[in-house]
Amino acid sequence: MSINKEKIISNESLNIEILNVKLDDKVEKYLNKKNIYPAYHLSKKNWITIILDDSLTDEEIMNLIDISYQNSNIQGEWIVPANPNYFDLIESFNNSSVVDWKQSNNILKGDIVYLYVARPYSAILYKCEAIETDIPYEYKDKNVSMKKIMKLKLLKKYDKDKFTLKKLNEYGIKSIRGPRGVSSRLREDLNKC
Repeated sequence: MSINKEKIISNESLNIEILNVKLDDKVEKYLNKKNIYPAYHLSKKNWITIILDDSLTDEEIMNLIDISYQNSNIQGEWIVPANPNYFDLIESFNNSSVVDWKQSNNILKGDIVYLYVARPYSAILYKCEAIETDIPYEYKDKNVSMKKIMKLKLLKKYDKDKFTLKKLNEYGIKSIRGPRGVSSRLREDLNKC
C-alpha cells in the first residue's frame, strides 16, 4: 500500500510503498534490519512493515512472504472454542461422529476444525472436518447467537493433557475466544499425534 512515511517514521513526510507481512513469534529479530518496522495498522506482535525502496533484495522480501504464507491460515485450519457450560461436546461425540456446530463466516466445507474445550479441560480435544457448511439456523439466547451452523465430522481425539492452553502458549496462543487460524508449526505437531 502507499502511505505517508511519517506514519511509521516521524518527521519524514513523503509517500512510500509498503508491504505488511505476518511473521512468527520472532518479530524482534527482523526489526533490526534496515527498512523493516513494527507493523503499520496491524498487530505489532506478529506483523512487520517493509518499506519497498530496493533496500531489501527481492529474495529477502520473498523469504519474508514465504514465512507469512506459512503463518497465515490459507490452508483452512481453525481452532474453535467450545464451552462445556453451554454444550456437552464430549457426550455428543460419544454418541455420534458428526455434530452440528455454530459456524464462523470464514470456515468452508473441507476445512479442518480443532475444537478447544474450555474449563475444566482448557485444551484442544478434537480434530474435525467441516463436511457441510452454511446451514441456515436461527437461534439466540443470553449466551449464544447463531445464524448458520456447520456439520463437523470427528477425525481424531487428543489426550486432554497434550494441547493444553499452557502448551498452546508456546505457539503464541494466549487465549481462544473465537475461531482463529492454525500456524504451520502447531499444525505439524497436531498432525504428529
